Amino acid sequence: MKLFYIGALVVGLVVPWVFLVGHFSVHGFAPMGLLHAVFANEAASAFTLDLALSSVTLWPFVYTECRNRDMGPWWKYILI
Repeated sequence: MKLFYIGALVVGLVVPWVFLVGHFSVHGFAPMGLLHAVFANEAASAFTLDLALSSVTLWPFVYTECRNRDMGPWWKYILI
């Protein structure tokens, strides 16, 4: 399982950046332009909001679990 998670980590780092580099190479580095792009239509908005809401739900859970299980500082899991 450890190799699977390492592979997923690498894929999760590389794949989004491939698309972001493509976007920025065409449109330049414009954060507001990226924000408009991720909300360009209903499908893109659904994926963007799903990811944002999932993240907002995840981090309080991570904070609570780290505190309850004495897992060390919760913020280190953001880096992972």
